[in-house]
Amino acid sequence: MVPSGTKVAHEFLWKGTGRQVIITGTFDNWSATKHVMQPHEPGVHRLLIPLDPTQPWQFKFVEDGVWRCSVDYPVVFDGAGNCNNVLYPEANVDATDDGEMQKAPVSVS
Repeated sequence: MVPSGTKVAHEFLWKGTGRQVIITGTFDNWSATKHVMQPHEPGVHRLLIPLDPTQPWQFKFVEDGVWRCSVDYPVVFDGAGNCNNVLYPEANVDATDDGEMQKAPVSVS
């Protein structure tokens, strides 16, 4: 069991040609302003975000002002029919044999 208040760092990647990429989701109340991703290499932005590993995370990427889902993450559709990327708790935690929390693996190919 994960102690209450524990956060796990998860690295998100966006593959695209945009100049500015923001990741937003249930973890920031869909603010679309808090998590500006950093260019990593040509065509790839990344950002490490500490998140609650016990909750599913729905999120989207905002590339140059356009909200997008990534083909590199699973998707769900909300009640309004909007596509969101999602990671579920079992994918959010990588535990060692002694139960220590580690950085969650990158979830893109």
